[in-house]
Amino acid sequence: MSRQTKAQKAAAAAQPMMVPSGWMPAPPPPSSNIQRIALSIDETAEASGFSRSTVYEALSTGELKASRRGRKAVILVEEIRRWLVAMTGNAEPVPPPAYTKPGPAPRGRYKDRTEQFRAVMEARKQKP
Repeated sequence: MSRQTKAQKAAAAAQPMMVPSGWMPAPPPPSSNIQRIALSIDETAEASGFSRSTVYEALSTGELKASRRGRKAVILVEEIRRWLVAMTGNAEPVPPPAYTKPGPAPRGRYKDRTEQFRAVMEARKQKP
């Protein structure tokens, strides 16, 4: 008999159960009165409406701060609210920089590869 993980138990609980009258949905999980103060990265993405990659990007740029214990990273709900409020303050779109015509292409020191090869070989000969 193998042990089930939390995800496997949750998946099994969500499956319909067999009753004498036929199939019926499983009862909802018992609700608890505990209010969460920290969310995982996946839960943060779901709660904020952004993708996981956006949450990871905000973490890497320092816009959002997470606490880590081992491999588990959690983000405080207050921190998520602060991040979202800070984003709405910068809701004005920033115009792109004005277009500037590029200057001439830089000219190379050598006219062709043969000259460059000879210069490199001469430099190697001069080194002891």
